[in-house]
Amino acid sequence: MQNQKPLFNTDKPLYDPQMDRLGYAPFASALADSIAHINSNSGLVLALYGSWGSGKSIKIGIVTGK
Repeated sequence: MQNQKPLFNTDKPLYDPQMDRLGYAPFASALADSIAHINSNSGLVLALYGSWGSGKSIKIGIVTGK
């Protein structure tokens, strides 16, 4: 039993778009590009809404990793 892999995985968000198996990377990449082109001298607040399990953490991870 010592050499067996665990049957569970941690719930860590993804940061590498190459590891995206659910197709979130194109949206996250477009979002990152849009954010990079915002010209705001007075600050900016963004929110990403979605139900549990909809990929919010993965999208944010890819955006911040880009």
